Formats: sequence, structure tokens, C-alpha cells
Amino acid sequence: MEANSIPAAKVIPILLVVIGKETFKILRNICVPVLPKEKTYSQLCELSTQYFIKPKATFEELIELYNATQTTNESVNEWYVRIKSLASNCNLGVNLNIILQDKFVCGLLCGPIQDRVCGEDKCETLLELLQIALKKEAASIRVTAVNRVTETKVSLVGQIETWGSPGKRSI
Repeated sequence: MEANSIPAAKVIPILLVVIGKETFKILRNICVPVLPKEKTYSQLCELSTQYFIKPKATFEELIELYNATQTTNESVNEWYVRIKSLASNCNLGVNLNIILQDKFVCGLLCGPIQDRVCGEDKCETLLELLQIALKKEAASIRVTAVNRVTETKVSLVGQIETWGSPGKRSI
């Protein structure tokens, strides 16, 4: 509404039109005995939130966070963003950074990236751990690319040598 410079007097009528028929029916039922147009915008938002967004229990959120592990097709950066998202509703307070650091490292796929991060003596922040993991991931990607190019060259050389051998030529 702000982005389109909608005047305050038209916010609720426009909202009630754009939410659609089914959502309007639900909102109308929630507002009974008052009509939705008689509520304030913030009251309508609060009622809608209470109805449509079911809060998860903190322990359910914690279980999701603690059980999460990096998937094979998930980059280090994607893993980092996912655990940050999972932790957002866990009410971890002052322990948030420590728990995220632990989860980031423990949830990484076993292999060279996790080994490199585990080899660090001490990191003050999760961002430091992320930078170390990203550098190792980038190095691993470069090595993999170089190995593929080398394998392709060796394979082509072998094919050329085989083709050039006596008795192997076809004309």
C-alpha cells in the first residue's frame, strides 16, 4: 500500500478486495460480530496472523535445527543460510552464535571441507567459519575441474594413440 501511495482511507477496502473471496469469508467469520471494514488495518493483520500462521513449539523448531545436516547437493553457503533460517524461531538468545557455530561444523558433510574447518584452533564468529569453509569449497571445485580436464586429455591421447596403432586404422 505504501509503495503505491494508497491513501489510508482506501487501505482496508483495497485489502478486502485483493485478498480474494475465500480469504474474505474467513476474515469476515473471524471478525463477527463486527464487519472487517470496521476494523483497523493492524487489527485485520493481527487476526489474519492468528488464524493463518500456526506457531510451532520451540522444541519442534529445535529438533529441526539439531537434526539438520548438509545435503550432497547443497553448497556451503546454502547450508549456512538454511541453519540460520532454522534457528530464527528457536529462542536461543545469547547462545545463538555458539549453537550456530556448532551446528554449522557438525552438520557439514564429512570430507575435506569439514576437516579443514575442524582443523581451526579457534574462530570467534560463525562468519569466520563460513569464510574458511567457502575457501576450501572453492579450492575443491577448482581441483575437481582440473582433474576432469586432465582425465579428458588423457582419454583423448589414449584414443589417438589407439587409432594411430598399426592394424587399428579404419579407412
